[in-house]
Amino acid sequence: MAINLVLRRPVPAPAPQLRIVWQGFRNGDVAEARWVDASARPHRWSGSRGLAWLQRDALQANEEWKINLAGVPGDIQVISLSMSSAADRTVGVVVQQLAGDPNAAVLHPGAELAAGAVIDLVEFRRVGPAWQVTALNSPVGAPTTAVDAPPPPGPPPHTPPVAPAATPFPGWSGPVSDGPAPSGPTAVPPVSANVPQWTDDVDDGPRVSIPDRLAPAVDAARSTGKVRRARVSAVVDLSASMYPWITSGAVADILTAVQAVAGAAQRPSVSTRFFPDGADVDLQLDAEPAAALRDQLRAVGLRTGDRGHLVNALLAPGSTDTVTLMVTDDPSLADEPDAAGATTVVLGGDTRSGPGAAAESTSASAVFLPPGPVDVDRLARELADRCFTTARR
Repeated sequence: MAINLVLRRPVPAPAPQLRIVWQGFRNGDVAEARWVDASARPHRWSGSRGLAWLQRDALQANEEWKINLAGVPGDIQVISLSMSSAADRTVGVVVQQLAGDPNAAVLHPGAELAAGAVIDLVEFRRVGPAWQVTALNSPVGAPTTAVDAPPPPGPPPHTPPVAPAATPFPGWSGPVSDGPAPSGPTAVPPVSANVPQWTDDVDDGPRVSIPDRLAPAVDAARSTGKVRRARVSAVVDLSASMYPWITSGAVADILTAVQAVAGAAQRPSVSTRFFPDGADVDLQLDAEPAAALRDQLRAVGLRTGDRGHLVNALLAPGSTDTVTLMVTDDPSLADEPDAAGATTVVLGGDTRSGPGAAAESTSASAVFLPPGPVDVDRLARELADRCFTTARR
């Protein structure tokens, strides 16, 4: 459940990886993070460039940030979030888990923002290996440490354990196998010198390493809050009509987004079937989809498509918890009754005609991509949002 913060009273941060939602934010407002490092140099950040541990979520319509407390440099002890505006009004901040229960959050009780004033709203303070969050409502530069608020009655609120920042597992995803987590001295893999900053806080087994090129898209898929552990399979239409989409790189970009969904779902690969010939490829997360497409086309070339084979591929028996995606330029497959439970990515936009053409697909969750460049991060988010709702259980 969400906790309504009391001004100047610290509580444990809901999780190491957090989403910051600026409530009441309007165009022209300025949201800013400030901190001081070991050299006493002050820093100010307003989202113009992404840091390894602090990012602005450009995929959201409103102002939202993401902060990875486990990746904050060790010489930073306090991070303050402030806001200013040209208009008087009430604003607030929601601090919630980036992935997981969206209700596991703490809420700012609301602050009166005066025109032209810069107001501190939230403070993150490092306390040992953990972090605490405090709601503020004071001009920038005013003392922020609570000395007059008594501690809340009863035992302190529970907070999930925070793994030491020096030993996170690489990547976003979790255990590779469905078996029990390994134990003993070899259970924890050696720490890489290039460990990505955005990492899971769960340390119950080996991790799926997320390549750097997939990290933003995996992050986008996870941000839906719907991703769960599942196998990911893709049925790819390589009939002759797909040639323009293959040569433009659109198909490779779509498969990159599908790889990101697999990484977010704690899987190291995508079980991929190319049609018409039906070749099976285990597309690893570190594999380049363009290379896999090139190898497939060199082996069999382009052939006349077979719609029936594509539909039959979706009916093949598989896991009871498998996310299935189909990539095609045939819009009629979006309404194929036998494709229920699959997410269909249709290249070329929605070109269906006739009664009901503009209606939402009834049997499959469809994503229609118009001609032009593919936004991989946005597509990964949309696929995760759709396919984890329609996946077969």
